[in-house]
Amino acid sequence: MKRQWFFQFLLSMWLISNGVLFAVEDMKSALVLNQDALSSLSGADGTLGRPYDVFNNDNAEFDLANQEAPINNTVAESYAAIEATKEGVDFSLQGQTGKKNFTQEAIVFGWKNLTGKFQIKFKPETFFARNANLLNNANQADFVQFSRSTLDLNFALDYGKDCYGYNVVDFFMTMRNKSTWGNPESIVRSTLTKIKTLESLDSGHVHFITRQLMWIRELWFNFSVNDALNLPFSSKVFFMLGAFPFELGRGIALGSAYAVNPGILGFFSDNTIDQYAFGYKLNAEFVPNKLSLDLYGAILQNKGDSFSATGEKIYGQQYHRLITPARGPGHVDFALATRLKWFPKKTECTTISFEPYLVYNNNPEQTIEFLADASSRLATAGMSAEIVYKNFEVGFDGAKNFGEQLVLGWDRNVIDRQNRKGVFTVVNSQVVTEDPSINPKAPNVVYAPTDPAGKNIQKIIDTSAQDVSQNGLLIGTAIDPQTGLPINLYNGLHRFRNSYRNKLLGWMFVGDAAYWFCDRTFRIAAGAGVASGDEDPNKDINNPNDSKVDGDYKGFIGLQEIYTGNDRLQSVFLLGGAGRIPRPLTTPSQASQVLVTLPTVVSGFTNIVYAGGSLLWTPKFESKPFKLRPNILFYWQQHATKKFDLATKMSSTEYARNFLGVELNSFFDVNLLKELKLFVVGSVFIPGAHYTDIKGTPLNRDQEKILDNYDPTGFNGDAIPLLGDDAAYTLNIGLEYRF
Repeated sequence: MKRQWFFQFLLSMWLISNGVLFAVEDMKSALVLNQDALSSLSGADGTLGRPYDVFNNDNAEFDLANQEAPINNTVAESYAAIEATKEGVDFSLQGQTGKKNFTQEAIVFGWKNLTGKFQIKFKPETFFARNANLLNNANQADFVQFSRSTLDLNFALDYGKDCYGYNVVDFFMTMRNKSTWGNPESIVRSTLTKIKTLESLDSGHVHFITRQLMWIRELWFNFSVNDALNLPFSSKVFFMLGAFPFELGRGIALGSAYAVNPGILGFFSDNTIDQYAFGYKLNAEFVPNKLSLDLYGAILQNKGDSFSATGEKIYGQQYHRLITPARGPGHVDFALATRLKWFPKKTECTTISFEPYLVYNNNPEQTIEFLADASSRLATAGMSAEIVYKNFEVGFDGAKNFGEQLVLGWDRNVIDRQNRKGVFTVVNSQVVTEDPSINPKAPNVVYAPTDPAGKNIQKIIDTSAQDVSQNGLLIGTAIDPQTGLPINLYNGLHRFRNSYRNKLLGWMFVGDAAYWFCDRTFRIAAGAGVASGDEDPNKDINNPNDSKVDGDYKGFIGLQEIYTGNDRLQSVFLLGGAGRIPRPLTTPSQASQVLVTLPTVVSGFTNIVYAGGSLLWTPKFESKPFKLRPNILFYWQQHATKKFDLATKMSSTEYARNFLGVELNSFFDVNLLKELKLFVVGSVFIPGAHYTDIKGTPLNRDQEKILDNYDPTGFNGDAIPLLGDDAAYTLNIGLEYRF
């Protein structure tokens, strides 16, 4: 009978996921669970005993060891409610009996010691944006509109609450599909792949799967160590493993943004994270509802999982690694974190919490100019706190970076391809036939390893001294394999880059406060934050060889961070990491023949200062409850950067003003039906004096070509379709349906 029920249960779950629920006819003594039974299976708040609702919070972190929700019913009553099913099960929608409740709930079921929830969430939405990429009315292409839908299937199973008083085993899974309507290439794309032609790699390409596929966004398993191992500890100890969200403080020092869909510049989305990192978490509760400890570890990237990975030849350009270019074992990008959660006071009207934390990230393969040409060890220590007293609430989060980045000594010479009068020619990218200090456009040396003369040329190139002092010098003479005539071999001006270290010294602090009025239906809040900034330490702004001196990087570095604020004060347009408006740093000086002429662009929580306020109105209407939350934020740079001169097409010697601009936004949502919510998110960004001072800055090669086509004398700079200082607008309208 149990085996028959099990297969019928699986069939029913499959039918639910397709929108149809069939009654299982041969289940004996099936019972529709009433509201009281459902309350006994879940917690007092209907969340299966969890302190967070996994079905109503897209990015919640699930700390199951701290079972804060009290149990209304006794263990005996809960057990009796389960036993009443007589090995049968039926489904009902929680919240449809009794008084009206407008929170979207899940389908709840139970059988013996097992309880579970199943929910489908469908979220179609439409986006509009003007000037969200370049802040320039002259760029008519900077107008975006599209519709997108997100489908999430959530499934949870819990075991043991009726016997132990809390869940001793928990399982949770979310499957997701996300696609932009009319653009099948937006669904699933491959990673970048490069193709080698005659020893020369191309720029890379990606492939797309143009079918509606689903992937696992979240998948974890959590169990009680005490009960599994029969340990006589009074403290609850839980162990979680799988793909799940984990954040420190407000998610700035360490966030959950492992696999992120950056979307379009300026568009807000509260479910941006498409996959969480796989990892482990050990949670120990020392004092119930007072003090707990988390130990967390995540594997962010593993390049040691196969012989082909450990043997991949990626270090051939590192100094003295031409003969031993293999990656080798142990190349795992991982994060380790720990935190304490302390509640010194927790009463009906007062809650005080502190969270000191520490995170360490070891990344053996970073890309500065080439794959794996750098590595880093980053540690961040910080503390966050939240205080709620009656109608007043205040919170903060602050952190400091420690560690270093090691940039390897590197030979930039690679086998490249050129079009020489219509002939495909393979050449050495950083070795030329004339003195490059006299002729900056000296022809590159041809790569011909199968010819005896060409083989001798490559031997001279590969065995030459490796040091930045050798840049631009004569390294030998040889016979040209094409003409048979003697030629000189010179290193390019930027062939070698010596090893150096960047010390990581960034810091950040955010804080906000709020006060409730009118029976907690109206709230006023204010907040501010700052994250240190600095110039890119790996970009040569003035001298192409200045990296021979170790440097300090004072800009704050957050790991997997997409911070936009919190419910008290939130940004739509400027904050949020990848996919927000660009904030270029100083443009390198072209007069010094630098290697890269484009500025570094930052968009995360770094080099930023903000302050603002917000209002929240949540009237208690029984028919159509809604929420309105407008925000205003002012932004500045923390680290000053140089102006951009359109006439010279280079950075000026003067510093640009730091005021970035003003953002006005508003969040509005209303429950049209119990399970159907309409939401609208709009924003306006008015650029400040800083964008006026850097107007015309090119952000990529295509924009650099546009700038080169303009005559610097007598033209109107406002007509250039590059980075400007015009206002930008965004609008996001959508529906969210949960059942």
